[in-house]
Amino acid sequence: MAKQPSERYVPGNIPDTLPGLIQFLYDELPRISQALNEFPVGLNVSQSVPGIPITTIPTTFRLFEGETALFDLPGGGWDEVTGEYTIAVTGLYQLNIVSDVTPFGAGNKDYAANLVFLANDVEIFAAGNVGQDNFRLGCAIAISTFLRQGTKVRATIELVHDSFVATTTVTSFMGISSTAQE
Repeated sequence: MAKQPSERYVPGNIPDTLPGLIQFLYDELPRISQALNEFPVGLNVSQSVPGIPITTIPTTFRLFEGETALFDLPGGGWDEVTGEYTIAVTGLYQLNIVSDVTPFGAGNKDYAANLVFLANDVEIFAAGNVGQDNFRLGCAIAISTFLRQGTKVRATIELVHDSFVATTTVTSFMGISSTAQE
């Protein structure tokens, strides 16, 4: 369960004299530090997975399963087993997800990738791309959205090839940042 903040940080009155300002900063910095530790600010997680099968049947892969977050600021809720992040505080969030598929063919056939962002297992946004199999294919999602406390977010990628079966490497990054809290 996500950690709940004990109080919101509200700065005191900023003095207009240098000695007063020095004392103000001395008193405020521990409060600011505490607030930063209690309010989740964001998550960064990345992965590179070789040997992902790509076939003529669209196949969806869950991203970031089994990955340790690069950072999950205190109060966050990264579940490295499922690759899900639980929103700890209701508010506005900036979401950035990027996936890159390594070339794997001779260039005479098309393939497609579709990157999907889900909240509580409901598709919120998707971005797709199509290209020849001898070119790198990338998909990116960058959105700001309102998310409620307890919402579980995750990402998937769907891959499909025009005519044959192969394997490829999928490299992905997800960043989630709280930009405003309710």
